[in-house]
Amino acid sequence: MGAATKVCRDCRLEKPLDAFPLQKGGRLGRHPLCKPCRAAQERRRYERDREQILERRRGNPVILKRARWRALERKYGLSQHEYEALYVTQRGCCTICGLRPRRLVVDHDHVTGHVRGLLCSNCNFAVGELEDDPDRCVAAAAYLARTSTPRRTAR
Repeated sequence: MGAATKVCRDCRLEKPLDAFPLQKGGRLGRHPLCKPCRAAQERRRYERDREQILERRRGNPVILKRARWRALERKYGLSQHEYEALYVTQRGCCTICGLRPRRLVVDHDHVTGHVRGLLCSNCNFAVGELEDDPDRCVAAAAYLARTSTPRRTAR
């Protein structure tokens, strides 16, 4: 066996080191199971302990917060620092309606993936339903201007 290979403890196959997940303290800094065997082990553990795992996640605000930031990073390439900078730039308000909801959601271009800003859920839903088409948004605004009764705003 060469220095660049390792034998998996589960499947007993000799594989290159990069076929094993990193693990501090593991032999050669790698986990004793290869990636496919490790994934199968985790699936079995999740099936066995699913309820306890989910309950622990639900009850832990730190885990929920961390999961939200990871999701923003994965979906939009937006770090927590970038989100917070955008939030401060917008003064915590929705870019479209100017309201301050409890949480602003990330609005992005579905073609390019580029983040456009932070919106309240209602405005984000409306933009999505109008299929990100500026002409449809202008037409909707014109329709509302023609047909709506003037409102008294309490701002």
